[in-house]
Amino acid sequence: MATKKTTTEVAVAETNTALAVMAADFAADAGLGMEGADKSSFAIPFLSILQGLSPQLETVDGAKPGLFINSITNEVFKEVLVIPCAFQRRFLRWAPRGLNQSDPECLQPRLDKLPCCRHTYEMHLAR
Repeated sequence: MATKKTTTEVAVAETNTALAVMAADFAADAGLGMEGADKSSFAIPFLSILQGLSPQLETVDGAKPGLFINSITNEVFKEVLVIPCAFQRRFLRWAPRGLNQSDPECLQPRLDKLPCCRHTYEMHLAR
């Protein structure tokens, strides 16, 4: 039967400086590559349903009420496949009328964690 030999040699770890060199290279190019970009380059596309008074009905070829349209490319679709990839449940509390505020007073994911809406949450539980 063969026996296993044990050795007492010390392993020496090699240092790898490739990542440090790469980080230095990226720092030298910071801010480059975006010279020709402006705010229209970063527009967020929206998928809208064309309605009878939509301005695109007059300017986009093939646009009819009831069709979908890409807000950036003005491409018209008869049907689309939508795959939801995230969901957030939010509760809004609006300021009382007459305070001249158009924004919500508070925005929180859970009513029971929100002091200004706690009474609303407790009333909901009492039902």
